[in-house]
Amino acid sequence: MVVLVMIAMLSGTSPASAAAGPITKVLGDCTGYPSDAEITADGTIHGFVTCEPADVSGRDTIRYFTGRTPGSFSSKVSPYHGVVYAVAWDQSSRVYVMFQELPTPGTVAPSMRVAVYDTVTGEFSPPTPLSLPGEYGPREGDIVAYRGKWWAVWQQPTPVGGKLVQNLYQAGNLLGASGRTRITGTPASDYDVRLAYDRGVVSMVWNRAGEGIRIATTTDGRWSSSFLMAGGRPALVRRDGLTYVATMSRTTREWIVRETDNSTGRWVTHTFAVPSNEEIEPTLAVSGGRVFLTYQANLESGGGVSWIHASRIGTTWRERVGPVEPYSTYLLATVAQGGSATVLWTDHLRHEVMAQKQ
Repeated sequence: MVVLVMIAMLSGTSPASAAAGPITKVLGDCTGYPSDAEITADGTIHGFVTCEPADVSGRDTIRYFTGRTPGSFSSKVSPYHGVVYAVAWDQSSRVYVMFQELPTPGTVAPSMRVAVYDTVTGEFSPPTPLSLPGEYGPREGDIVAYRGKWWAVWQQPTPVGGKLVQNLYQAGNLLGASGRTRITGTPASDYDVRLAYDRGVVSMVWNRAGEGIRIATTTDGRWSSSFLMAGGRPALVRRDGLTYVATMSRTTREWIVRETDNSTGRWVTHTFAVPSNEEIEPTLAVSGGRVFLTYQANLESGGGVSWIHASRIGTTWRERVGPVEPYSTYLLATVAQGGSATVLWTDHLRHEVMAQKQ
């Protein structure tokens, strides 16, 4: 495959973006980090969030939430405990959550699990375990879903060549029934995996230690991968025949979005003007032909963090620097529908999760 790369550097002042909407409280009394959310065709947001402090069992609770911006949100406590890693909406009525159930007295290691909430019946499913009892504790992962079927990939410590390295594993039924299988087995660790699904194809990006970001696709669980670029934690969207990857250059600390037409494989690269010294995962969404990127910048003069909201209409990118937020705030997700985006974040000290339409 021939790859064509075009670099576009921003210079001067970007055109002004439209003012953001009012801030909506998603829920209170909840630390909210980590969590994830998706959005439906009618603009309803669904998500799961890790809540602290822990309940009487000594484990963090996981809550489901739903609502709109502008508007209001409601939430309910799920039967699950642990750390939320990913959420997927199946474009029907189900919200899938991938989470790590933390150890309880008498258990050896945390377990990676997948569960589903049915928005029609209001019922939570029993969780499906992905890792096996007694294994080394799994780490982060991601999940995609479509009409009652799902596919998950996660990283897990695995003995390779006499040492433990992070390898990628998968399971699900979206691409045909599949029990747990190992995807990678190199001596270099694989981590920061992200998935996207569109039109029967699952795409995956991840970081490989000592190399950088790799990209792969599959229609049946057998992956074909290649090196994409050097970078930090990536974000991934696959929509309407296009694939988008966002990451931060570890050399220049600049944020980058790369886009390819899946039919040609040609990549276009855009580099943003505002650098960051915060290697925190960006949030990326696409809707109505518009691309939305939010990333965190530690602005030295502000005494806190600012989020950079970037959007593209046609070929024109616009950037807006948000107000300075306390260091206790963390980006959770950006979701988009109908050509507009909503950003969700948490304030770790105030125990609140908030949302704002951009």
